[in-house]
Amino acid sequence: MPPPTRTRHRRCALLLVGAALLGSCGDDDGRGAAGPATTATDAPIDVTSAVPAEPQPPPSDSTTPEPSCVQIVHETGSTCAPRSPERIVVVDPVGALPTLLAAGAPVVGATTPFDPDDPWPAYFDGTAISDVEVVGSVSAPNFEAIAALEPELIFVTPDVSGAELLAEIAPTVAFATFYTDDWIGATTAIASAAGASEAYEEVLDRVVARTAELADQFAAVGDTITITHVDDYGGAHFVYDHRCLWYGQLFAELGLSQPAGQRNGCEPSDPFSVVMPVSAERFDLLDGDAIFVYADGDPAGTELPNTTSGAALWGGLDAVRAGQAYAVGAAWGLGGNVWAAARLLDALGALAAR
Repeated sequence: MPPPTRTRHRRCALLLVGAALLGSCGDDDGRGAAGPATTATDAPIDVTSAVPAEPQPPPSDSTTPEPSCVQIVHETGSTCAPRSPERIVVVDPVGALPTLLAAGAPVVGATTPFDPDDPWPAYFDGTAISDVEVVGSVSAPNFEAIAALEPELIFVTPDVSGAELLAEIAPTVAFATFYTDDWIGATTAIASAAGASEAYEEVLDRVVARTAELADQFAAVGDTITITHVDDYGGAHFVYDHRCLWYGQLFAELGLSQPAGQRNGCEPSDPFSVVMPVSAERFDLLDGDAIFVYADGDPAGTELPNTTSGAALWGGLDAVRAGQAYAVGAAWGLGGNVWAAARLLDALGALAAR
């Protein structure tokens, strides 16, 4: 996730990705919705009434056709969308896009998280992303290219640039998957809006099962394990209040915690409030049972950056001395989806194994 700056290019683009995903809570378990409440009008008709029934026309062979669209309630309103769209464009590359591809939905175009020529986050490797046409970046969608694809439904981030123009091209829906405490509920709603709920549930169930398995392993340790996630942007370091981000839900289900000194709080209306800069002189704030470091420019998380590991206080941290400092990929900073969750679980599985 990005530092709290509003400069252009990569850092600005990543902030737009994160800020656009400002979210809200779902159901308690994030996996379903309650049915309609029973009211007085639901009572059975009294067939003993003395009032004679009105004559009825003979039954017809014809049936009432289903509406061509279904009303989707989402972050920015309510939209009548096709029941089973056959051409989908996504202007939400780290929330809706992985969700829809995982569910096998017919995505024909998508924007990238950063510059259109940049590689996709590593969790897209081996997926159907190669079949998807790039239509600009999330901060600068190519409206002409999107229109040329003739989408039937467009998924966007809640504060996407040019929302009105996109809505003129096709019905547009927005869901928050990053700044939220219920990424499962949000991604389930995305799959449902695309008519792909059943396929997505199969993928999600595997992540839920793996989460439960790891939770048992961590519970066996006895003590609560504290986790630090730090981003290194060319030597500038940032930590985030886990309670305000998508992976906070995952950590809570695993029984993991965060060092208290990193919990600076956050305001739902201001995603920048979740970010806390950490100077080299205050690296003590990074310490926990395990530290996971994402470095800008290393989307696969191949090695710890020198700007982190070379800092004077780094080697003295308990987690570092215990061999519990890990380089991680973009799933941590560009998450809020089932593929990113699987990557995090892989990284945390290595920790559980120790």
